[in-house]
Amino acid sequence: MGMMKLRRAIGALGLALPYTVLLSVLVFGESHVPHGGLEHLSSTHYSPMYLLFEGLMILTAGFLFFYDGHDIKDKWICKVASVAAMITAFFPSMVDGKPTNNYFGVPDLVSHWTHIGAALVFFAMMATMVGFQFTKTGGAMTRNKRIRNGIYWACFWLMIAGTIMIPLRIFWFYFPMLGETILLTANGVAWLVKSGAMFRDEAAK
Repeated sequence: MGMMKLRRAIGALGLALPYTVLLSVLVFGESHVPHGGLEHLSSTHYSPMYLLFEGLMILTAGFLFFYDGHDIKDKWICKVASVAAMITAFFPSMVDGKPTNNYFGVPDLVSHWTHIGAALVFFAMMATMVGFQFTKTGGAMTRNKRIRNGIYWACFWLMIAGTIMIPLRIFWFYFPMLGETILLTANGVAWLVKSGAMFRDEAAK
């Protein structure tokens, strides 16, 4: 698969990820989601959509692993993000005191904090790609490149804002879910722009 197609796939998956919990509620109703199930995206592990959520995470990990980008930094940032995404999928966090049902049978608290740590690494790597790698240029700074960089920086700051919102549950129950949705949507948009889906330079068409 070419680099542009990989970028497009990563972007599309990034846009799909935040809405798996919401889709679960719309299709199956709130009674199928545990108490606190809409608190954050990781709650999807306990909804009827868990296989879709985990599948999207694993697909994202796979595409990131094979993405080499333009330089060695691109390559290794995406490799680290890939491993973090895979760990996030296989080590669920705890919701409402329920057993994690993780695939490796580790203690629930181990699975919970492993999940949180891996998710933070994944978010950090994606923000680094969007804010510091996508904005580089190897040639002339074209009008469309300036527009793309503006979008990348907007997405970067939205990702930072989304990350800051995650621990603010003490102020509003839905802050973590909203923050993760903003973060991953911004990430998906940035990857789609990088794929050439929007504001592509004429010479690259």
